[in-house]
Amino acid sequence: MVPTRRFAGLLLSLAVFALAAPQAVRAEDKVGAQDISLGNPNAAVTLIEYASVTCPHCGRFNADVYPALKARYIDTGKIRYIFREVPIHEQEDAAGFLIARCAGPQRYLAVTDALFRAQTLLFDKHDLHGWLMAGAAVAGLDDAQMRACISDVSAIEAFNARAEHTTTVDKIDSTPTVIINGKVVETKSPEFTIADIDAALRPLLGGKTAATPRRAAHPPVH
Repeated sequence: MVPTRRFAGLLLSLAVFALAAPQAVRAEDKVGAQDISLGNPNAAVTLIEYASVTCPHCGRFNADVYPALKARYIDTGKIRYIFREVPIHEQEDAAGFLIARCAGPQRYLAVTDALFRAQTLLFDKHDLHGWLMAGAAVAGLDDAQMRACISDVSAIEAFNARAEHTTTVDKIDSTPTVIINGKVVETKSPEFTIADIDAALRPLLGGKTAATPRRAAHPPVH
């Protein structure tokens, strides 16, 4: 991936800040306090999704699996869902995740959703600025605010600590990785499906998983 020439300077600035930021691993409670989570906080089942906003497989998980996961298990209170950041493409992911953090917890996943859906701007058009602005628009940030967001030293330090924890403590080396109650979910095909999630959750939910809602039958046309 080649960033556009006019935007390369912003990435260089981000890289300088990132290199200057401390790399020490934070305590588990401090990192965990920054988790983005949904669902029942007291649920007996916790599902953690480790994802990169520049990962095409994660983009397909977001489009094809997450909506059913949310409707069946998160919104119904059956599980607690946690999203954790993995910087596969370090600078680009860092910038995208920093924008999501600037949006705040309530809009964080809306921003990552926008970045997942706009991945073609990165990989087909090599338009890094356009891709970041797709997320910034959802966060309510204009261009100047977006640049300030991804250059915030304290935010970069916090991101580096989370990323360091993900790789050195959680031992995550690929995305998407899904862990349910401490166990990595295996897939039967190269891409995750909701069936993979159903199979992993079934024994933890008393042998029952949510069924796909049936569509209402169309009334006969007279």
